[in-house]
Amino acid sequence: MDTQGNSDPPLVFVYGSLMSGQQNHQLMAGATFQGTGNTIAEYTLYDSGPWPILVHSGCTEVVGELYRVSPNHRSFLDRFEGHPSHFFRSSIQLKDGRQVECWLFRKTRLVDWPEITSGDWRQRN
Repeated sequence: MDTQGNSDPPLVFVYGSLMSGQQNHQLMAGATFQGTGNTIAEYTLYDSGPWPILVHSGCTEVVGELYRVSPNHRSFLDRFEGHPSHFFRSSIQLKDGRQVECWLFRKTRLVDWPEITSGDWRQRN
């Protein structure tokens, strides 16, 4: 079962280099685009340089895209994201109330990266 409580393939939220038009979007080949969405305002998005860092701490709505992925594709994305040692996969809540999966960063590992106050990786400073 996925985080929606059914047997559909998992729904994942991507907010950086995996989004359409970004440098790693080709890794989403085979996933089914489900639209865009925003997290609830409980996160902080940071600019680490080549990719964003998302932590579950703060008051920002983060902008992203939703994809339906197969369990094998999710495992592939886990490896790409360095789950669980670099980023870790977690259930998050969207503004519309849905629970989806997303890769977060541990706030204990943060360094002095600038915050993306807009919550939108594409609109970073």
